[in-house]
Amino acid sequence: MVDDFIAEISAIILRNFKLKYFKGMRPLEVKARYVLWSLKRINRPKIGEMVYHEGNIGILIQGINAPYWDIYFSDGCDYDGYNYNDFTIKHIHEKDFRMKPLWQRFKYSFKTSYDFQINYWYSIDVRQPVGYVISYS
Repeated sequence: MVDDFIAEISAIILRNFKLKYFKGMRPLEVKARYVLWSLKRINRPKIGEMVYHEGNIGILIQGINAPYWDIYFSDGCDYDGYNYNDFTIKHIHEKDFRMKPLWQRFKYSFKTSYDFQINYWYSIDVRQPVGYVISYS
C-alpha cells in the first residue's frame, strides 16, 4: 500500500516533468522508502537487542532460522583477559522471550533496519529509475 502510494506520487512527478529518469529525485525516494520499510519492521526482533527469558536478560546473537533465536545469557560473566567464563547460549522460540518495551528500543530498532538498507542496498536501488520498487523488501 505504501509502495503503491510512493509509486503513484513518482509517476505524477514524472508526468509533470515529462522525464523518464529524474536523477535528483531517486536518492530521496529510495531513502523515503527505507524509512517506511524500517518503520514497518520496527517491532520485529533484531540481532543485538536485549530480551527477557525466564527472569534473565539476554542478547539476541543469531536469528538465521527465525522464529528460533540464539540468545546469549551471561551468568556473572567473569572476563579473564581472553575468554568470557560462565555464559550460556540458548536456542529459543520468539514466543518464549519478551523484548524490551518499544519506547526503550525504538531508536536502536529503527537505526538497525535503516542502516542495513543504506549499507547494503542503497547503491543498487539508487541506480534504478524513479518509481521502481526497492530491492530488499
